Amino acid sequence: MTPLHPPVLAMSEHILTFLRAISQMGFGEPVDRTKDKLIRAAERLMAERGVDAVTFAEITQHAGQRNNSAVPYYFGDRLGIIRAVLEKHRAPIAERRNALMDDLGPQPLLRDLVRALVVPIADQVELVDGGSDYVRIVAHLLGHPEIKPTELGMGLVRVNRRLDRAMLDATAALSPVLFGVRMDLVLSVLFHGLADHARAVSDHTESGAIERRLFIENLIDVIEAILSAPPSPTTAKLLGEPV
Repeated sequence: MTPLHPPVLAMSEHILTFLRAISQMGFGEPVDRTKDKLIRAAERLMAERGVDAVTFAEITQHAGQRNNSAVPYYFGDRLGIIRAVLEKHRAPIAERRNALMDDLGPQPLLRDLVRALVVPIADQVELVDGGSDYVRIVAHLLGHPEIKPTELGMGLVRVNRRLDRAMLDATAALSPVLFGVRMDLVLSVLFHGLADHARAVSDHTESGAIERRLFIENLIDVIEAILSAPPSPTTAKLLGEPV
């Protein structure tokens, strides 16, 4: 057998090194599968500890990957992996919400619109792997001192324009400014409430955890009350609106 010349041998060694690096990066399996594993690992860890307390190395290890560069390779930075986690749930939430909106008449009641806001997200907790982690991560992000919704590229979790317009029409007693303030409060109540409830049920820390349907209906009651309550004279005055 003819021995390899040094340049050929060196090239072979480079190819072997490259192939080893690829296998360690996770390219030995389909790319989508590797990315899904990393997203799911990030989802679990960030839900448990918060979005800032998890390292790329921990995500990689939890996903069963061997190269700590896998997360920045696929997602760029921390905001990139957070975006990927949120994007995983965007399509099913939008699809369910649009289906609920399609069933409403031309002048829907506020409660029906609130249901279209709440139920698709609550369904994620109940039906989808990682759904309870998703609501806990969003709850973290809503109060994050540095990460802004615009940085995540999708307005975080703001309702779609179709529902947003319908809710604004159904709350005509509120000015657009006050409606926006109330919606920020609604999203906080929605996600923190669902996150706390999911955690209590999962951890069995509440022996008498409120039954799911009752919890959701009560959550809808609370959000409807937030959006339907007229502004007090004091609030209107502070907003510079007619009393």
